[in-house]
Amino acid sequence: MLRLLWRYQGKRYVMALGVPDTPINRSVAQIKANQIQLDMASDNFDPSLKRYKSIASVEGEAITCFELFEQFIEYKQQFVDPRTLEKYRACLKYIEGF
Repeated sequence: MLRLLWRYQGKRYVMALGVPDTPINRSVAQIKANQIQLDMASDNFDPSLKRYKSIASVEGEAITCFELFEQFIEYKQQFVDPRTLEKYRACLKYIEGF
C-alpha cells in the first residue's frame, strides 16, 4: 500500500493513500506529492490533509456493515432458498448488535 511521508515546519506528516503499489497508483501518488510540495512552497499547505484526500473518499457515501448486509440479502432473495434467507437474517441480527 502506498503512503506519502514528509516534513513541514518541523512536523512530520503521513498520508496513507489506500491503494496498492502499481505503476498507475505511483503516478497518482506523485501527482499528490507534487500538489503538496507546491502548496508548501506557496504557504497554502492544509495541515488537516483534507485537501489532499482523494475525491472518491471525501464524496463517497458512507454505508454501515448492517446496511451493506441488508442490501446483500435483498439481492440474494432472487437466487437462494428461503431457508438460506432465514440464516442470513439471523446473521443480520448479530451484526446489528455490533
